[in-house]
Amino acid sequence: MKGEKHVFYTLLSAGVLLSPVVSIENIPFIVIFLIAAFVGSLAPDADSADSSIMHGIPGGNGTVRVVRRHTVLVLPFFGYLIRYLIYFPLSALLWIITLGKVKPKHRGLLHSLFGTFFMSAILTAMLLFILYLLSASDYSQYALLFGAGMFFGAFMHLVEDSCSKSGVYWFFPFSDKKIGGTLLSRGKRNLLITAVLGIGFAAVYVRDFTETFLPQMPFAAPLIVLFFAWAIILKMTGAKWS
Repeated sequence: MKGEKHVFYTLLSAGVLLSPVVSIENIPFIVIFLIAAFVGSLAPDADSADSSIMHGIPGGNGTVRVVRRHTVLVLPFFGYLIRYLIYFPLSALLWIITLGKVKPKHRGLLHSLFGTFFMSAILTAMLLFILYLLSASDYSQYALLFGAGMFFGAFMHLVEDSCSKSGVYWFFPFSDKKIGGTLLSRGKRNLLITAVLGIGFAAVYVRDFTETFLPQMPFAAPLIVLFFAWAIILKMTGAKWS
């Protein structure tokens, strides 16, 4: 799946998740989470040298081209950090532990549940350490929020790739089972994915729906909507264990 589709589907899903906290006073937290989710939506591809996280998202026309050009200033910073300070060290450790049986590869460690968790956790630890050195520990909540957004974005990347033919080895390196579908990068079903997520997005912002559906658990409604939306998408794209 192309980088821009990962970004679009992830941010649309993040919009569903964040619906209970959308307000003027929460804008700083929302922006941090969305930026982290944006980076996280491309982060697993740091295992590939020619990916969007390593070079930014090119192309487009007019305003779109201007926006994409600015990603060249942001994404490679995280791409190189993740690739050389997190992915390679973890892969080397895994190679040593498995006596050379598990080698670094695309759609390997960073495209697994364990890899995305440790990537997000290590990056969060780095941010917390930097804040400590700057005597700015009072801002640690923002580092934790950024880490949560990173994990959400990376997790959604795996879900999205599970719709494609290449699939995802979710429990790599402990299992060689994968979830894969039949989605093509330019197939018409991409429009159906957008439609399903769009309906879910609209649903959680209907006031009566969000206030009456488990009001004591504000995130329950968007989580359930997000779960069913992606369950429909996975079914629609023929995703299955193999």
